[in-house]
Amino acid sequence: MQDKPAQLSLSGPNAFVNVTIGQAQFGKFRLILWDETGRNPQVLTEQTNVDNIPDFVDLGSPSDVNRKILQWEGFVTSYGNGPGQNYSIIIEVKQAGQVVPDGYIPDPGALDGGAKPFFGAVRLFAV
Repeated sequence: MQDKPAQLSLSGPNAFVNVTIGQAQFGKFRLILWDETGRNPQVLTEQTNVDNIPDFVDLGSPSDVNRKILQWEGFVTSYGNGPGQNYSIIIEVKQAGQVVPDGYIPDPGALDGGAKPFFGAVRLFAV
């Protein structure tokens, strides 16, 4: 899990998470919201980056998600098999269209052939 929590404004609008899978790669991912004790998972979405579903998910009001844990997991793979393929996963926690403090979480790297799993988590904290 990321060391610092993503900081939401308690008086602000709903929080959203945006998932970007870049470098012209294919990815499948799932977003899960856990309660503050790390229990009671709620799957928010399970999708690909090439479907017609926006990769932008409403997390709810800051008071509803305060202290909860946002988790993401999935895999990314190349459309081709050539060497030197890279990938980029970016998770952005936003409010009012702006990335919140500590809400920008990049995960770039090399695809060493085949599918590359990715995963992570961040606690949401409303102040």
